[in-house]
Amino acid sequence: MTIDYEVSMKQWLDGLKLLGKFAKGKPNTWSDIVFEFDVQELKVSFNGCTTTMSVVGTGQGRAIMSGRIIKALPQVPGSTIRLQQNGDMIQINSVSYSCLWSSNDQSNITLPLNPSFIDVLRLTYLHSKDTLTHAGLSSKTDEALARKDKLIAQAVDILKPLDLTAEDLEKLLVQKIILADEI
Repeated sequence: MTIDYEVSMKQWLDGLKLLGKFAKGKPNTWSDIVFEFDVQELKVSFNGCTTTMSVVGTGQGRAIMSGRIIKALPQVPGSTIRLQQNGDMIQINSVSYSCLWSSNDQSNITLPLNPSFIDVLRLTYLHSKDTLTHAGLSSKTDEALARKDKLIAQAVDILKPLDLTAEDLEKLLVQKIILADEI
């Protein structure tokens, strides 16, 4: 077991209440929920918001889980919350959730509070899929890639008389996104 932490029920509920306010829209558009365990504090991030809780325990690492569990977390029974990690599972009191676990922070990717489509898309060209997943950004970047593919397909249809292909437009897009900061 890598981590074994305890947090008061009040801090747990207060933190989750704050994060719950960011659960807007359909659940399939929510970001992953990220638990960062670091010595005497637990940081929980969801949809661009982070709350920090004081904890007692041992171990360090990061657990990434589906954002859909945000609604179930406040319903965990007990007077204190005990968080334990075992392999690819995080146990919160008596309830276990699957997670993507890493023993150390493999990325420090930040985004503005309300990132633009281009901000999110740029990440897909600058970081690997694994790095984005470990940063809890896989759902946002997957959505941006799907939107990009749809827009390129539409542009190819419109620009057919100019004999431009999807590959041509992809190269142009990469130049625009990657070199935008250097111009």
